[in-house]
Amino acid sequence: MLMKKKIIMIGVVLLFLTVLPAHAAMARAGGGETGGTHAFPGGGQPSSPLSQFLNYILFGAAASGGAIIFFVRVHAKGAKTRRIMKQLEKIDCSWNYKDYKKTIETIFYKVQNAWMERDQDSARDCLSRSLYNQYRIKSEWMIVRHEKNILKNIRLMEAIPVDAEDYAGDGNDFMWIYIKARAVDYTIDDRTMERKFGSKVGKTFVEYWKLIKEENRWVLDEIKQKDELNLNSL
Repeated sequence: MLMKKKIIMIGVVLLFLTVLPAHAAMARAGGGETGGTHAFPGGGQPSSPLSQFLNYILFGAAASGGAIIFFVRVHAKGAKTRRIMKQLEKIDCSWNYKDYKKTIETIFYKVQNAWMERDQDSARDCLSRSLYNQYRIKSEWMIVRHEKNILKNIRLMEAIPVDAEDYAGDGNDFMWIYIKARAVDYTIDDRTMERKFGSKVGKTFVEYWKLIKEENRWVLDEIKQKDELNLNSL
């Protein structure tokens, strides 16, 4: 009887985890809202309670295994990229790993603050010309719509380089960074200060940031969400 209760409890926990919605951060720099409902194809007769229970267990186990595999893959890519950077540093000091850690932290916080303030000039030295123009237009449009993104308790948890490419001259050098961070992220109407969407509860998010060199410095050029970049392609 005790074993049966334990099995039921495990199933309930797994069921709870699998039905939780997975939302991307609402409107931070590079972020976007995802949502919608889930529909199961096939139709037909509903499966038995036992069959549903086993499906939930298998799905939960697969999801946990996938998370572990992803974690291992990211850190393996990171270790390989750090070795590459150390080799590149011998011929180009801009690849210095210690300097990189300071650079990515500076870029991360300045870009997020500029996005919240709708003032891309404050992060101009951290953005590529292309991304600066994109963000400036978006910020101006947010002002017109009286929308302001509020970001609180921002914390950069991990910034792991997962790809580094060096070419003759600095114009084509780039690196991809695995970013794991946490923040409270919601959008308000700047006239009423009322929340339009987003959550006042802090959430963890994962993104990939691409840095390129412009005018002999590393700048942010692109942000992709977790599901938009295949690590195996790097």
